Amino acid sequence: MKGDQQESEVAMKNTPDNEIAAALAGIRNRLDTLASINTENILIPGGPQERYHQIVEEAYTALVLVSIAKWSLWRGLRRRSCY
Repeated sequence: MKGDQQESEVAMKNTPDNEIAAALAGIRNRLDTLASINTENILIPGGPQERYHQIVEEAYTALVLVSIAKWSLWRGLRRRSCY
């Protein structure tokens, strides 16, 4: 999972489109990991449940990046429509 996070961080530095795509991929990846936690594997040592809070924080960070990019695009479109 750590490699995925580093790849996402590198991709997010490229362009706004790459930033949004990488953040959305990060959110989906974290949600898939959380969805994989079930009654059959929740007590297995080293499973995703041990990183639950970290995974939720990573997903939230990615969601904030998407939100910032969305508002940035919205402001740009609004600015263009005013002139």
